[in-house]
Amino acid sequence: METKIRRPAAVWIAQSMMIIVSVMLLLPITLLLFGFLPQTSEAWIVAIYLGMLAYFLFIICLFLTVFWGLARRRQWGRWLGVVLLSVVVLYGIFPLIRQVTELWHLYKFGIAFEYLAGTAFLLMLCCLLIGLNIWVIVSLAIDNRIIAFFSSKT
Repeated sequence: METKIRRPAAVWIAQSMMIIVSVMLLLPITLLLFGFLPQTSEAWIVAIYLGMLAYFLFIICLFLTVFWGLARRRQWGRWLGVVLLSVVVLYGIFPLIRQVTELWHLYKFGIAFEYLAGTAFLLMLCCLLIGLNIWVIVSLAIDNRIIAFFSSKT
């Protein structure tokens, strides 16, 4: 009798991240649909508007596809999840680096400590979240339990 391999925690966390990012990307779509409708009939403005709407819908479908692939134990879901989470990390690191340099300039010029402490706390929180994301990426890519989980057919 074959034992069913339980879903590893990194897969659960990756699936949760996919759903959270999809829900977060619903906000721009609702703003595009209900908030910022173009008030002009010029073709290029309407084309840009429809292009942005299609872009956000494509990204949401991509994240939901990865969620489905992870739920169904598909290898492509695992690797596409690694790629998408890597892109999320890259998009998270660049603003973080900019914020650190701004924080250093404020410290050099003696700006209020309360602002610096609050910003430093947010930077540490972002570093923890990016670290969690990197752990999930590495686990999905090379962890033996996850490889066994995706190799099993049941």
